[in-house]
Amino acid sequence: MAQRALLEVFNRYAPDGQAKSILSSAVEYKLLADKENKSLKVQIRFPQLYPYARLQKIEGDIRAAYQLNYVEIEPIYPTELFDGSCVPDLIKELMRKGIVTKGFLDSYTVAEMTGDRLILEIPFSDGGVGLVCSAKTPELLEDIIRRAFGVSLHVEIRGNEEIYRQHQQAYEQDNEARMAALMKESEEQAAAAQRERLQQEAEEAALHPNLPGVNTLDTHELIFEKVDDAVYR
Repeated sequence: MAQRALLEVFNRYAPDGQAKSILSSAVEYKLLADKENKSLKVQIRFPQLYPYARLQKIEGDIRAAYQLNYVEIEPIYPTELFDGSCVPDLIKELMRKGIVTKGFLDSYTVAEMTGDRLILEIPFSDGGVGLVCSAKTPELLEDIIRRAFGVSLHVEIRGNEEIYRQHQQAYEQDNEARMAALMKESEEQAAAAQRERLQQEAEEAALHPNLPGVNTLDTHELIFEKVDDAVYR
């Protein structure tokens, strides 16, 4: 018995034109539902590649339509579609699923890619690379590739000290430039405040000019005249 079309399965979901085209292209699918946790995983075999970002948009729309806590579309592609051009999109999916990925894999280079090996270089020292690898990041990428393409690769992530130093130097220079800009802005603000204060003082002086001082103390010797026993003038 043929499977129902995915658009019939998700009849509460109203996809846009592109999403409709993607789901309609499914060769076959498998639904893995967890009613207790209100979650759903959909393994879909596609005949062509689709960006993970586009699939994530469909996930979110289905989640909203059915008020679920979690929805994941796990794409399955023909093995022959896997090549180096797939790596950037796979890294995006890795960054979504990985614990220690953001900030570490924002910049990387593919140092080597063969039939059974993928080496990524990131601009970090051994300490940063150790942190990434301790979170099983290479193994997670291996799993994503295996599930999507049925390809078993050994993934290695290593640091590039030269690029790391270049990034550090650029960061320090950027920091110095930012601090210099902040200092200049602070000085300009202080100078503007000083000019405003002087202007206010000048305006106050114009409104209330200083009059010449008058000495009200008589310098003559005081003379007392007795008027009666208790009164003096």
